Amino acid sequence: MTVKERITALREVMAEKKIDAYLVPTDDFHASEYVGEYFKCRKYITGFTGSAGRAVIMQDMAGLWTDGRYFIQAAAQLFPLCTSFWKKN
Repeated sequence: MTVKERITALREVMAEKKIDAYLVPTDDFHASEYVGEYFKCRKYITGFTGSAGRAVIMQDMAGLWTDGRYFIQAAAQLFPLCTSFWKKN
């Protein structure tokens, strides 16, 4: 399944369940930046491979918060699926 197909499938479930926004974190239960495969939900749904960032998926947009280390990488890996990027302080 491609990233586009995953996001489309997620949006279908969101519409069915009347969910407006779905937040996809990077960290684990301990807020670790570097996590095991089990916790790599953001990488799975968006394809973004940086170690820091949170994605938000809505029906009409998808975006990512990440820090300066990954801003250029995020834009390269996610465009055109995600069109909004925000830098974390």
